[in-house]
Amino acid sequence: PNPDDILAVVARADIFLCTTRTGGGMKLRVIDGLRCGLPVIVHDISARGYSAFFDKNYFFRFATKDDFAAAVDGLVRSYAAGSIDRAAIIADARCAFSFAAAVTRLSQAIDDK
Repeated sequence: PNPDDILAVVARADIFLCTTRTGGGMKLRVIDGLRCGLPVIVHDISARGYSAFFDKNYFFRFATKDDFAAAVDGLVRSYAAGSIDRAAIIADARCAFSFAAAVTRLSQAIDDK
């Protein structure tokens, strides 16, 4: 069954893994991982909409099994180097998913039409 508080469950993890290639429900849960300060490994399909994180050392995308192996390796290396900063991930998530950021995205979308 669904937990009463998904963030409490996610916050206990060390990474957030999203292998979803179809649908949208699990893809939205990537937000929960980021809000809890977790580095993520996400399929390219589920990474759509998260481009603000593509250049981050804690956001790994994959499309093939070789890409997945490289993502896991990159994450392990980041942990080993001590460069995973949960507080920084949380701050980035707050910035990207804030009300002000949503207004900016909507304004840009309207201006582009």
